Amino acid sequence: MTKSNNNISTFLYLVMLFIFVGGCKKKEEEPPADEKTYGNIVLQSKHLVGDSALVYSSKEYINVLGQLYTVSKIKYYVSNIKLVKPAGGKQK
Repeated sequence: MTKSNNNISTFLYLVMLFIFVGGCKKKEEEPPADEKTYGNIVLQSKHLVGDSALVYSSKEYINVLGQLYTVSKIKYYVSNIKLVKPAGGKQK
């Protein structure tokens, strides 16, 4: 090998070494789930039967077919939630 080729090889070796070492960056770890800060969400709902407030388990209601029913349990499918900033602006 000639001196010129040796210098080029050494130069390329050093460039590769710097690229390799420079590319090795320690990945920052996320804090564990119990250390993350979460906000609070308050869901409000009004349970109505017609125009009146719903009374659980003690009041009988009549549906459009004339059948009596009482409400003892409610299950929800929550959708179309909009977040509101403390100042009143909506968040998408």
